[in-house]
Amino acid sequence: MYLVAMLGNMVIILTVSSDSHLHTPMYFFLCNLSFADICFISTTVPKMIVGIQTHSRVISYGGFLTQMSFLILFGCMDGMLLTVMAYDRCLCYVEPQNLTGALEFLLLGFSDDQELQPLTFSLFLAMYLVTLLGNLLIILAIGSDSRLHTPMYFFLSNLSMADIGLSSTTVPKVLLDIQTHSRVISYAGCLTQLSSLNFFGCLDSALLTVMAYDRCPGYIKPQNLSHVSDIFLLGLSNDLELQPLLLGLFLSMYLVAVLGNMLIILTVSSDSHLHTPMYFFLCNLSMADIGFISTTVPKMIVGIQTHSRVISYGGCLTQMSF
Repeated sequence: MYLVAMLGNMVIILTVSSDSHLHTPMYFFLCNLSFADICFISTTVPKMIVGIQTHSRVISYGGFLTQMSFLILFGCMDGMLLTVMAYDRCLCYVEPQNLTGALEFLLLGFSDDQELQPLTFSLFLAMYLVTLLGNLLIILAIGSDSRLHTPMYFFLSNLSMADIGLSSTTVPKVLLDIQTHSRVISYAGCLTQLSSLNFFGCLDSALLTVMAYDRCPGYIKPQNLSHVSDIFLLGLSNDLELQPLLLGLFLSMYLVAVLGNMLIILTVSSDSHLHTPMYFFLCNLSMADIGFISTTVPKMIVGIQTHSRVISYGGCLTQMSF
């Protein structure tokens, strides 16, 4: 698979470079996408092949850090290039009365049913406010308590800011369009939204990766050095007085997220007007969100309650897989 991927992308690069008819913006981006794909798969697969050949299952902390950094970098580069290629090839909607004006995109929206607009508006407004207030609460709590001025909480505070930026990239525009019954977005506005979405999404991933490095050193059981280790989690804080606050904070966010997504699923399922492809995907997105947050948060809550900081290798592997 590695050789096929390498050769396939190399053929694309050589074909585009050697044929002057292909020296267009789209093929330029395609060529760069092939290069990014080669780098992306070369980040981990060669190490895996060497590990299989040498029967070695160990990777140094520095090597792991390098792999994850390049994985995120080239993954984000792939996303940005695909976005730019979509701009280059997307059919634009031009207002007939102003053919000389700027190009605009016509947004289809969630539904044409006017009766559903208040429900859609309330749903998105509630989710946006909960996200905004929850992240602001985290930032204010960390900023006001000197005991939380540690690297982990610094990253958590920045993660909350990135989450606010990510949700504020598109949701306010959606709310405004629902209120004004407008479905048009300018080319520049669409470009700005997608660029910001990619930026804050990548920033989220980078911060989560750094937080994982900061808090998850390996813990080897002394009685069983020949077998796979457990993972010893350092946790967010060693202060027992902060444990109830952390428990309440994460439990409330988890319940709000689960109930919010369950409400979306039940609303879409119970209303026949919402049985459209867009709401079908929205329903599945809510199910995926529930699965995503249920992968780690319940274990974290149980760990805070039981004061346990150990997770088995199998449990960690299962969490990371999901």
